[in-house]
Amino acid sequence: MSKLLEQQLIEGYQSMAEINLLIASEHYLLECEVYDNVDHMSVQNDGE
Repeated sequence: MSKLLEQQLIEGYQSMAEINLLIASEHYLLECEVYDNVDHMSVQNDGE
């Protein structure tokens, strides 16, 4: 029984880690998009 619980715990931690990784990578991509937009806006302001 304890082996089964141990296995379930390990699988739970693995899936949590995968979810955290997905969230982190999506957050990073969003930040990159925001920075890109800021760069474009500052370039437009310089041109005016």
